[in-house]
Amino acid sequence: MKKTILSAMVILGLVALVIGCGGKYSDVVETNKDFIALMSDYVDDVAKVASAGDAAKAINKLADGMEKLVPKMKELSEKYPELKDQENIPEEIKAMEKDMEDVGRRFGESFMKLMPYMADKDVQSAQARLSTTMSGLGPNK
Repeated sequence: MKKTILSAMVILGLVALVIGCGGKYSDVVETNKDFIALMSDYVDDVAKVASAGDAAKAINKLADGMEKLVPKMKELSEKYPELKDQENIPEEIKAMEKDMEDVGRRFGESFMKLMPYMADKDVQSAQARLSTTMSGLGPNK
């Protein structure tokens, strides 16, 4: 389960990074900013977790946000297929790279805080929900 969610977050991060530039792509810039803010809020929420209920609540809050963002990100990825070319990433994307790396690193670190609660059925349910939501970013979804 953890591996699936981590894989989905890596995919999400890459999609957000690839499509997150400005100018002609102002819609993707806004969506990318929303993603970074959502992930940052999640990491902050996880830092405050003191029980399985808190953990489930934090994960479900992230899933709520991702349920809104995943369809937008998928749509934008299809709208701008030229941004999938890793060799020609526009400078605007490179400017956002540090924010993406920071939130990605913090997200990865947050897993340790949740480990004591992973056996809880509500936490497992929230993780499954998040994983299902994130799977919408896959190439054939």
